[in-house]
Amino acid sequence: MIYKASAAWLSKRINCTLEGILTQCHGCCESKFYPCTIPEQNVYNHCFWLGDKGCKLNMDEEPVLCMLYPIIFNDNHTMILFARSLFQSCKKTYKQGEKSILENQSNQIIHIFGQEFYDLMYKSIIVNQKDFYFEMPRYVLACIAIENLLETMHEIPMKRTEYEKRFPEYFTGAINITTTLSHNPKVI
Repeated sequence: MIYKASAAWLSKRINCTLEGILTQCHGCCESKFYPCTIPEQNVYNHCFWLGDKGCKLNMDEEPVLCMLYPIIFNDNHTMILFARSLFQSCKKTYKQGEKSILENQSNQIIHIFGQEFYDLMYKSIIVNQKDFYFEMPRYVLACIAIENLLETMHEIPMKRTEYEKRFPEYFTGAINITTTLSHNPKVI
């Protein structure tokens, strides 16, 4: 399956940096939306993993969807900004700062997909202002499927390092999550 990263969406300026989160929007981890709406968390009204300086999880543990937010995948398999982010959760940081959301999320994208992938994505979206097409790595698809499952089960997001132990069928191929079996993103 071919995925697209939308140049129109990912080139928008949003100050989604630790400074922007701590001083302007206070983060998507502190809102009325998942993961903050899980019954066990309503007392705090923020994500279980949220600390004074952001997420308590390191980049190897943090859920893929959390790492990418406010970048999401829509039903057309396109990476876009979560629509609500422009007028609700990210409203105070929208059109703030000097970098695009793609640039502000560079460390997370590199951690998930790799440096070469990010460099090609950046060149396509920021330099050439064109959409970027790729095949999703099976591991990333498995993580996203598990994270969506946890959300529908109203469970606290778990450490990504624990996914394979709890949901081995997503990694062994027992569950058909895609026809793409690549472990590395392929640029189309």
